[in-house]
Amino acid sequence: MSLYGALFTGVSGLKAQGTKIGIISDNIANVNTVGYKATKAAFETLVVNNGSTRTYSPGGVIANSVQLVDKQGILTATDVSTDIAISGSGFFTVKANEDGSGEPLYTRAGSFRQDSLGNFRNTAGFYLMGWPLDNEGRLPGAAGNLNTTSSANLDSLEVVNIETQSGVASATTTVEVGANLNASELVHPGSGVDAILNVTSSPNNGVSGSAILVPDTGTGSTAASNFVLGDNISVMTGAGQSYVYEYGGFEISDEISALNPMFNAQTTVQTFFTDLSPYTEAARSFTITTGGVTKTFTYVNSSPNADSGQFNSMSTLAAAIDAQAGLSARVVGGELFIAPEDANNAMIFANVDAVGTAGPPALAGLDWLAELGLANTTASVSLNRFASLNGLAALVNSSDGVSATVSNALADASLRIFVDDPLDTIAYYDGNVSTATANTGSILTEFGLTAHANYSAGTGPGGMNVITALSPAYDSSGLNGENMASGDITADFSRNVRVYDALGAGHDVRMSFLKIGVNQWAVEIHALPATDVNSVLPNGQVATGTITFNGDGSLRSVSTGLTLPVNIAWTNGALASQVTFDVGTAGQPTGTIGATQFGLTDGLSQFESDYNVAFVNQNGAPVGELIGVAIDELGFVIASYSNGETQRLFKLPVADFTNPNGLKAVTGNVYSQTQESGEVNLREAGTNGTGKVVSGAVESSNVELSEELTDMIVAQRAYQASSKVISTTDELLEELTRL
Repeated sequence: MSLYGALFTGVSGLKAQGTKIGIISDNIANVNTVGYKATKAAFETLVVNNGSTRTYSPGGVIANSVQLVDKQGILTATDVSTDIAISGSGFFTVKANEDGSGEPLYTRAGSFRQDSLGNFRNTAGFYLMGWPLDNEGRLPGAAGNLNTTSSANLDSLEVVNIETQSGVASATTTVEVGANLNASELVHPGSGVDAILNVTSSPNNGVSGSAILVPDTGTGSTAASNFVLGDNISVMTGAGQSYVYEYGGFEISDEISALNPMFNAQTTVQTFFTDLSPYTEAARSFTITTGGVTKTFTYVNSSPNADSGQFNSMSTLAAAIDAQAGLSARVVGGELFIAPEDANNAMIFANVDAVGTAGPPALAGLDWLAELGLANTTASVSLNRFASLNGLAALVNSSDGVSATVSNALADASLRIFVDDPLDTIAYYDGNVSTATANTGSILTEFGLTAHANYSAGTGPGGMNVITALSPAYDSSGLNGENMASGDITADFSRNVRVYDALGAGHDVRMSFLKIGVNQWAVEIHALPATDVNSVLPNGQVATGTITFNGDGSLRSVSTGLTLPVNIAWTNGALASQVTFDVGTAGQPTGTIGATQFGLTDGLSQFESDYNVAFVNQNGAPVGELIGVAIDELGFVIASYSNGETQRLFKLPVADFTNPNGLKAVTGNVYSQTQESGEVNLREAGTNGTGKVVSGAVESSNVELSEELTDMIVAQRAYQASSKVISTTDELLEELTRL
């Protein structure tokens, strides 16, 4: 009967509108609940129909609830760094148990605080879950992470807790160096020996670098130290360069003595003659020509001016010759020695006027050459001939691959002959190595080199004496030469870097640079002190190698010993460190056609300017105490320490569902997965359409209070109307019973 149907329909209306009132009241009650998602009432009709379109039977209504989980609430800023919200879709994953056990639940309520154990828990008592990161910041299951559980699995999550990291130390893994090396720095000199004129050779000991080296005929205490004209010294480098230098290129006068007087003088300081006034000045002169330049020397009775070429004895004649540019002279043992400064030039001697006895003295010149015993000409122009230490140094310096320096050039001169390449070797032979001919005398003995540790008497070609190949001047290993780490060689430039091991202990590591060639530098990285490390390399070295620069100052190449991570084994018990030293981008000069990589000056550079350090950065730190925590928009939980370091410890996943409105609401403003919601997907924040994490904010309830109050009025009126239907139907039924 339709009246009974109307009665029950009114009852269903009361129930439905009552349900709506209940939903509205719940929404209004949670208008200030963080992360609360409103629910709306949706009505469904109940129809009772017998199939006839001409009759009608009232059925009623059913109220269903519809969740608005996918509706974003307003984000409200707070002053708490651990308050978090999601801007966009997705949920935080939480669990009810502090050990991370139990059913995974999902929430938008992100007001988290640390409990007494350091666990992140929200106001409803649920614990925040996140991916634990390894020391390199990798997710579980990522390549290189020892935790192989895939980050897609819920089992990969742990309760977020940073208190276990309260005393972290950060081991150095990278050192970045930016500095300029001075391009004008001289290449480190190669190996060589110092030639100091033999103290047993009285004629040459203590002379200047320009003084003529006098043949030693055994007048000293050691007759074996003969040093004669025509002797050779050969120099040979390990690179195969070989040079021969011949001793000679000077003239020797007769010896003046009581038995062999010259112009009535019996000693080198005695004045020639007592009076030459009958002769004209020209008749009292002779000339020496060398290198195309002629110098005139004139006898005067007294007070000769050497700078003007005047003389009156053998000693003043030597002074006059020595004072002229291009010539050198000295008196030794009563003999006058004359040589051009370049012993490879010829000398021509000539009397100025005709020599003879006929005619007046003024018309007859003096025969200086015959009286002094000087030939009219010396040997012709030669090559590689020397008569002094300066002359030998000049010859050596004109030879590729070898160099020479003269020390104390004015007196007590010494000579050093060395190979240019500090990585090369050098040997010295007492004779002509190219012809395997030994000397009559011994230049090595005269130069004081026979006392050298590498001297081997009579073992060279042709039985010549030899100083066998010397060790290189520089050898990073220190086995066949000296290195910088030992302190035997002073680096051209060095810089200390403070690095930290896994225990947080600091260590000083020095980078030392030595120029070993054009645009090429040797590099040693070594610990200070050396006892800080256990290394197969000597003197505390942990890495060695070379770097090369382009002509524009940019970095060209770095040897693999410096580019690969350096393993440093510490002696204090800390784990070994793997440290990469980044010195910049190496490559070919900018503009090189076909180059795959151009060299830059973003690290080391080589310009002609002072050494300068732009930066030295390393990523380690000593032990620091936890002082703060922050969460960034990608969901990284970042701890801050008193040592200035920060470390990513966790990453918060954003849980995503195909139908978030199908989740089941659970007490505590959390949701559980259902068949209608679909399976959960754990995603990284900001990827695949999921929202980003906002730190220092919470999501407000998405309830619109004005809408709820309006809906409540509508529901109230509907409820009243349903009540009226029941009362009206009751009156009709009462009327029916009276019939």
